[in-house]
Amino acid sequence: MKAIKIPLESHLWTKRGIKCPYKIIKEMFSSYSLESYKTFLNEYSYYVLEIKKRYKGTAGDMVYRFFILHSVFRACYTIFKKPKGFEKRKLTVPKTDNFNDFYLGSLTLEEYLNPYMTFKNIFTMVSLEDLDYFSADYIQDALKEERIFEVHYQIPPIYLYKLLDACWLIYKRSSYPQRNDV
Repeated sequence: MKAIKIPLESHLWTKRGIKCPYKIIKEMFSSYSLESYKTFLNEYSYYVLEIKKRYKGTAGDMVYRFFILHSVFRACYTIFKKPKGFEKRKLTVPKTDNFNDFYLGSLTLEEYLNPYMTFKNIFTMVSLEDLDYFSADYIQDALKEERIFEVHYQIPPIYLYKLLDACWLIYKRSSYPQRNDV
C-alpha cells in the first residue's frame, strides 16, 4: 500500500516550500510567538461570535495567519501519521515535577509529556479535511460585513489551542539539546 503524502502548503506564506513538518513548526514560531497565535484565535472568536462587530485588522493579515495555521495543521497531521519520526526525535519527557511550561493549560498531563498524544487524540476524532474547513469557515465568519447569527462548528475551538500548545512543546524541545535530567 502506497503512503499518502499530505502537502504542507507552506509556499502560501514562505518563499520556499518547506517539506518537513518539524521545520514548519520552527518557521511558524519565527513568524509569531505562541501568545500571538492564541491572541489571534481569541480575536477571531470574538468577531465570529459578536453580531454587531467585524474584524478591524486588515484582511490580508488575517489570511496570512490563516495560511500559517493551515500549514501547521497539515504538519501536525503529518506527524500524527508518522509516529516513528516523532519517536526518533526524542521530544517526550518522563514524568516529572518540573513543569516549566505547564502554563500550556489546554493540554493534559499525558499530552504535555508527549505532544504526539495531542495529535493522536485530536486526529482520531477529527479529519484533516474537517479541520481545514473549520479554520477557513472561522476566518470567513470573522471577516463578514453582515452577520446571520448561525454558528454551527463541528470542531471545538479548544482543539486549535491544543495543537498550538503541542507545536510549542515540539519547538522548544527540539531547539535545545536533550538532557537526561529533563
